[in-house]
Amino acid sequence: MFAAWCIAALLSACAAASCCAQTQQVQNWTTEEGLPQNSVHALEQSQDGYLWLATEAGVARFNGLRFQRYTSANEPAFRSDDVCCIAAAEPGTLLFGTANGVVALRDGVFRPVRGVSGQVLSLKRESDGGVLVLTDSGLQRVSGETVVPVALPGGLVPSALGEATDGSARALSGTQLLKVRGTTVATLGVLPAGVQHLLADGNGDVWAATGSSLELRDGKLTLLRRWQVGRDLPGSRLESLQPWPGGVLVGTNRGAAVLCAREKEAAAILPLANDAVLSAVVDREGDAWFGTDSSGLFSVRDRSIGSVAGLAGESVTALAQGTDGRLWVGTRDAGLRSVQVEGTVARTVPARLASDVVLSVATAGDEVWVGSPEGLDQVRGTRVDHVTAADGLPDDFVKSLLVANDGVLWAGTRRGVALLRDGRVDRVMTAADGLPSDVIGAMLQDRQGTVWIGTLAGLVRWDGKALRAVPMSYGSSVAIAALHTSGDGTLWVGTGRGLSVLSEGRLLPVNLSAVRGSVAAVLDDSFGNLWIRSAAGLLRASAAALRGCAGKPVCAAPVRQFGVADGMPGVELPSLGTQIAMARRDGTLWFATRRGVAVVNPRESITAAVAPGIAIESVQVDGRAVSLAPTVKVGAGGRRVTITFAGLSLSAPGQVRYRYLLTRFDRDWSAWQPGGSAEYTNLPPGNFLFRVQAMSVEGVISERDATVTLHVQAPLYRQWWFYALLLLLAAGGAYGLYWLRLRRVRRDFATVLQERNRIAREIHDTLAQDFVAVSLQLEVTSELLRAGAVSAAKEQVDTTRTLVREGIQDARESIWAIRAEASEKTLPARLAAVVKRAESADLTVTGAYRQLPDSREREIFRIAKEALGNAQQHAHASHIQVDLVYSEDAILLRVSDDGAGFDVAAGAAKAGHYGVRGMRERAAAIGATLTVRSAPGEGTCVELRLNDR
Repeated sequence: MFAAWCIAALLSACAAASCCAQTQQVQNWTTEEGLPQNSVHALEQSQDGYLWLATEAGVARFNGLRFQRYTSANEPAFRSDDVCCIAAAEPGTLLFGTANGVVALRDGVFRPVRGVSGQVLSLKRESDGGVLVLTDSGLQRVSGETVVPVALPGGLVPSALGEATDGSARALSGTQLLKVRGTTVATLGVLPAGVQHLLADGNGDVWAATGSSLELRDGKLTLLRRWQVGRDLPGSRLESLQPWPGGVLVGTNRGAAVLCAREKEAAAILPLANDAVLSAVVDREGDAWFGTDSSGLFSVRDRSIGSVAGLAGESVTALAQGTDGRLWVGTRDAGLRSVQVEGTVARTVPARLASDVVLSVATAGDEVWVGSPEGLDQVRGTRVDHVTAADGLPDDFVKSLLVANDGVLWAGTRRGVALLRDGRVDRVMTAADGLPSDVIGAMLQDRQGTVWIGTLAGLVRWDGKALRAVPMSYGSSVAIAALHTSGDGTLWVGTGRGLSVLSEGRLLPVNLSAVRGSVAAVLDDSFGNLWIRSAAGLLRASAAALRGCAGKPVCAAPVRQFGVADGMPGVELPSLGTQIAMARRDGTLWFATRRGVAVVNPRESITAAVAPGIAIESVQVDGRAVSLAPTVKVGAGGRRVTITFAGLSLSAPGQVRYRYLLTRFDRDWSAWQPGGSAEYTNLPPGNFLFRVQAMSVEGVISERDATVTLHVQAPLYRQWWFYALLLLLAAGGAYGLYWLRLRRVRRDFATVLQERNRIAREIHDTLAQDFVAVSLQLEVTSELLRAGAVSAAKEQVDTTRTLVREGIQDARESIWAIRAEASEKTLPARLAAVVKRAESADLTVTGAYRQLPDSREREIFRIAKEALGNAQQHAHASHIQVDLVYSEDAILLRVSDDGAGFDVAAGAAKAGHYGVRGMRERAAAIGATLTVRSAPGEGTCVELRLNDR
């Protein structure tokens, strides 16, 4: 678009005086729209399509709608927010010159360039991707990660750095002009003192600018031309100089001007006349962007739509073209106007019309028919004839007019349609004749001669014999507002619900999301596009694509939307009239608005088909932004993932449409739709690749997909190690159950063994000893009987009988113990009973009695009885002392005698003797400590200590 900037800028001043003014569209962004600062020092478009801006308050990235700021506060790579310049290095890399070194942006990551320090004054890119860096300490070259110094001959110190279109650079040291390519420096000659900006163009010429003038010199530095600021250039001070399509752009403190090579005149860019222009760039879609000193960022582009001089502000209601090329314009308040070929607009009807409110206009030869709320006017030269209901019209409110091929005038009213021949009403057709409604809207005659009549309740056609209704796929009647046959004969219908097309005898809807409400006009151009006038403004789409959408639930055809920013005087639909669009014979399209007439040249409205860039800007999990990386981790608790992306078409960013696909989750691509985000909820664990594409307003799809991988982490209960842990726990649980079972079996076996041992001890301590005693008594009795001592034998028998009774009692007690029956007697009482039966034995109980569990008291009692029995039977003691002591924390049992004593170690090891061993086992069973002290001839002391606190 801006390849012809020299010519366009020169013509911009005179264009405003023409009938159709194709003015420039200007848009401005400042800090109020998110710009870090209104002083924009440098502009650069990156490979992905973003526009980058350098300011004294950091770097900004612009996607056409929003600014993203990068400063030392959110990017540690920036040690200074004062950024002077930007240069594109190798593909995908940008370098930013700051007041404290250079920062590189590679693969979305900012990193400081090591080896470059100090204040950066300028950056210039070379054709091989290297960048020359001019700092306050000298000249260096950055290539990838490598930084090397560039030495100037003779120790010269560089003061300025300029661009050259041959891929090299120009350096200035004092007045010496140098050519720099890589690290090679060559001297070219001498320039005048005071040069601040310079560049070399494709002709080999050198442009050198001081603060007050600009000079053009040839390759030998011979002066060719000089422009003076304030005389030949706007303003009083030159601010910037850079290559421009067709020439150079000169930025001054009062705007900018384009100088074509070897041309004397400078073309000022009028919209920038009030501020200093510091930087400029033409993006890949052909739009120009300008950075100013205090007014922020500007975009300047040719408007796609012109307007008609003299009709600005008029509410236009109807348009028609005469056979002589004259254009007739009906208005809501100012009657009928004529637009002459030379562009003047005048009230051309000298005689008064029936009304200044024009509803419809039609031409037939030298006649002009005008419909109004007061009837129908026939204008021929200066003569005006009125036709009203008194003359046969069904109603005076004439909404639409059609001059048929046979010269018959069709006049649509609120009470039917009238056919006029030679200015007289010949016939009237109403609902009684087959019209769906008496309220008539648009009317049209196609190439075959069929007349189509739109009504408030549907569409009918007149084949010369009868009215035939057109079937519709709406389910109910619909108002017809516009009719148009395109170049291929297709009938397009604007209805109160949008756009429709006649297909195979039926009226099918074209469900365009961009169309809101009623479609008031439809036209086509010679490039295969359909132009649709609706409440959303003016829309352009491919007619073939729209035909392919007929009858489908959603139409995804690319739609270009035009509004006030594109030059339309207004987007509101006229409140009256049905004939609000017209195609002139020169190919231009005219559309009525409430503020004048919009004129479209279809050829000029078509911009270069440039594929938009596409980038993913952020990922949020449950409303919280996460670090944007090739793989984004989504925690197990993340329920909602929102991905924001931008289609990088700076000319029409709001009209970019998107489709996306989440592999392993979505079955297919989404439909093309506006908006810049996608949301997913409750994603299952796993890896998912998100892909998004952008389609420009011209229908061009981005060349590559923007992608990001989502790694959705499984919850704890679905992690592999969790399953391994469950397996280990199950194995541990099974082993635990096995161990518990084994321990129970062992405990049961130990209990049985303990019970067997206890029974063995019981038998040893009671029955065995009693049987031994009985046996001894019987032997004594036998000896006495043999000796004839009957009386003594009788006493022995009585003693034996007593021993048997005691043995029986002991056996019963053992049986009770086996049956776990607790004794009704306390431990001291039971000990007293045992001691009482023994000879020469005494019992002493000390302390306050406290009851112990039956099992413990029983074991203590058995130990005491065993010790007492041993003292009686084996020690032959003359005195036995039994002490039972209840202290605060323990119970002490002591059985001592003055008998024969024995060797404790030898007695414990002696086979067939279980007394001491049994007592120890009983003590261990209740957690007590048993001590046996004895020696031959010194008596025996058995002591048991049980701690119970």
